[in-house]
Amino acid sequence: MIVISMLKNVIKQPRPIENEKLFDEMLQYNKLHQYYYVIPHDRYGMPSGHSSSVMYSTFFVHLVFHDTKITMLYLFVAVNTMIQRFNNLYHSFAQIIFGALSGVLIGYFIFYMARNYNMGKLTLKKDDLGPIFN
Repeated sequence: MIVISMLKNVIKQPRPIENEKLFDEMLQYNKLHQYYYVIPHDRYGMPSGHSSSVMYSTFFVHLVFHDTKITMLYLFVAVNTMIQRFNNLYHSFAQIIFGALSGVLIGYFIFYMARNYNMGKLTLKKDDLGPIFN
């Protein structure tokens, strides 16, 4: 997600597995020599892109279908993904939580935009037995 990549480049927090001293030296070197492109965004850990993606999907699917079984299936995959990222030291707990919250917010925003601006206002026709969205 573009938003997550932008946040990573603004926050610039290393992953837990990263040697913080070397990471800070790399940042200082980039500032001194104006090489802002040397460190790719995937070297940063805050926020977790995987957590953001899985929670975005989970929340968006929940808002669309309102089906508890489907939501629980997505939530199971999301929690397993976040646990795996934490156990393998790719992200700290805070990075995972911030990523998950970012995903929920982005999911709500995309759902809101799609419902209110892309689909328009759906109303029931006399011969239509489909759902009503207001």
